[in-house]
Formats: sequence, structure tokens, C-alpha cells
Amino acid sequence: MDYFGKAEVAKKKTAYVTAKENLQIMLLEIKTRVLTEEKRDTLVTDCNELDGKDEEITKIEYKSSEIVSVEIINVENPQYALVTYRGYIFKIDDNLNIIEEKNEEGYDEELLNYKKVIAKTLTDLGVETSYKQPVKDYINNIKILADKNYEEGKESDIVLLKSDLSSKYVQELSLSNIEEYENFDEDDFIIVNKNMAYEYENDHEYITNITKTYNKQNGTLTLGKQKDNAGGYVMFNIYNLYATKRKIRKIVTKQDISTNTNENLDEFKNKLIKFLEDEYKIENNEENLLLEKTGEEISEYIRNIAKKKYKEGISEYMVLIQADLSTRYDQTVSVSNIENYKNLVLSDFLIVNKSIAYEKVNDREDILTMSQSYDANTGTLQFGKQKSFASTYTFWNICDVYLLKKQLINLEELIKIETNII
Repeated sequence: MDYFGKAEVAKKKTAYVTAKENLQIMLLEIKTRVLTEEKRDTLVTDCNELDGKDEEITKIEYKSSEIVSVEIINVENPQYALVTYRGYIFKIDDNLNIIEEKNEEGYDEELLNYKKVIAKTLTDLGVETSYKQPVKDYINNIKILADKNYEEGKESDIVLLKSDLSSKYVQELSLSNIEEYENFDEDDFIIVNKNMAYEYENDHEYITNITKTYNKQNGTLTLGKQKDNAGGYVMFNIYNLYATKRKIRKIVTKQDISTNTNENLDEFKNKLIKFLEDEYKIENNEENLLLEKTGEEISEYIRNIAKKKYKEGISEYMVLIQADLSTRYDQTVSVSNIENYKNLVLSDFLIVNKSIAYEKVNDREDILTMSQSYDANTGTLQFGKQKSFASTYTFWNICDVYLLKKQLINLEELIKIETNII
């Protein structure tokens, strides 16, 4: 996370707001003087009085639709002034008010850019959103997105992608032959150990957790190493790669593109952020003001809402039974509290690898493949040991056990069959 970059964005935003507020105070002073002393309405050329009020006012220009701008010179019928203050250019009207810049469609440019980023995020996540929609539609679309992702989680599948990968090496895998590969996320990929392995060499790498990075554009998954070393040995795992595969549902929302263009950035932000705080408990405090976040940063919150709701859907069928199971010991797990446990079989359970662990004790057990059994009569899972040793060390794995309410799909085999048919 780029904390320095975010701090710089917030700093620039605060500097702009401060400059704008200071300029408004100076303009109000001029307006008050003109109304009380000269007894007349203000003119845009009264901005001349700004000259000398603050040394950081570096330029004053007047413009009209016909006449070219000049500096601090009255021109015939100027329509507005451009005042450069602290490096920012502010547009001033006849009433000595700062005009918010509008584009050709009547939208404030800053608001437009903010809305476009969030609209694209919602659309990319499956809920079509137009930047022309008002804030109430953005709020409604976020609700639709959360509900949609929950349903997607329940409807999606868990699939076997690749077999017999080695955690001794970095694995770069192309998934571009899988339909809708661009919808995978790093968190969708699941590592399931088959057995431990070792070699008589010491590469002095100690990596307990596998890193996962995924390029949605080209469907390339990169999995890092996971191994340990001791004496003349290096320990690692042979594993299968699974994933939760989304069944994407695109939703076209009713778009009120006749939105009120008088909606301003502050109004839009305040309503959107209050909704995020109230509905999804997004934190907002003095050191982390959501109002100062960019459209990209708010979009990241929305992505996380979608991801969380999607995972809630997955939890309907991928149910965590026991966390942090240690393969150093025999493990017995009871599932007799689960409805219809007598109809379950061993393949309904999945052991997901989390990390390698070790202790400076040599128990001289070399058990590379974990034994597994399920007693349907008692609802008892029995897992044997899975570990190895070298010199004065013993190595094993830490795993989570899940119950699967859906049948696993072997995508590896399906792709082979489709390829052979072609």
C-alpha cells in the first residue's frame, strides 16, 4: 500500500481547499467594502483589489467570449476573472464568487472524474453504472453489487486447475484457456497439499507461506515458493491448485441519465460516504478521512465490499470445520453436529495448506503423505501425520479443514477432453 502517495494526495487536496477558502475571504472583504462604501453591486473587475492583498496572488486575468485576456487591465464587458493563487487558478464571476468549472455537459470536472472512476468499477464488477446517474443510483448499485456477489458466491464452483505443483520453485501458470479467466482474484486460488518432499541440498531459503499474484489481463498466475531448510536438506510440498470459479451475472440497472447537473462534488461525496459508513461500517476518523479519498481509493473500498460478500456466498458450501490443523500429529475431527453427516464421504472434505512450520527437535519421523479416513457412522474424520526431519529439525504443515457442499470439478480433465474433441 502506497501510504506516502496517499499522504501526498491528501496534502495537495488540503492545500487546494485552504487556498480556495482564503481567496473566498478576500473576495468577501472586497464585496463588503463595495456594497457599504460605494453603494453598488460588484463587478468582476473588482478583482483588481486582490492585487497586493496576498503576495501569493501571482496573476489576475479578465476574459470574455470576444476579447483576449490581459493582466489587471479592464477590458470591455469581461465575463469572468482568472485568479492564480498559490499555484491554483480560480474562476471568479461578477458577484465575486468562485465558479466551479463545468464541462460542456454542465458537469463539474472534478465531480465528473470522481464519478467516472466509481462508475467504471461498479460496471467492471457486474452492475452497469453511468457517470450521469445521481448519487442515489450509485448507492442503490452498490447494494445491488453486494447482493449480486453474495449470490455469485453461492452459485459458483470450486475447481481443480493444476496437479502436482512443487513449492520448491516459483510457479508461473497460464489460465488464459479457462473461460472468463479475467474474473479470478488472488484470494480465489486454493493450495491443497498432496505430500511433503525433500532433497539432499540446502539452498538456505526459508519461506513459510506461498505468495499469489494474478494478472487478469493475460490470465497469468504466479505462485511463490514455500519451503524450509536444515543441515544438508531442503523441505517443500507437492500440491494441487484449486480455485473458486465465479458464475458471473451481469446486471443492467435502470439509468436515469437526466440527472440534475447541479449536484456538486461535496454533496455527492457526503451522501456516498455516509452510506458506506452506515451500511458497511467503513472506518472514517480524523486521520483517515473518507472525504479526502480519491475516486480510485473509494473504488477499492467498493471492491472489498464485493469480495467480502462473495466470500460469504462461498461460505455457504465451503464450510470451515477446523482451523490451524497441525500435520505434526494425528488429528481427529468430529463433524457429527452437521446435518446428514452419515451421508458424507471423504471427498466432501478439503485440507487447505496455510504454512510450513518447524521445531528444533528431531523426532525421526519421515511421513510424506497424510493418511485420511472418514467414519460416516460416527461423523469422525481421521488425519494422519505429514512431516519430515533433517539434522536436528522436524518440519510439518499447518492446514485448515473444510466441508464442501458442492462436488469438485476437475477443470484439468475437462480442458483435456475439450482439446481432444477439437
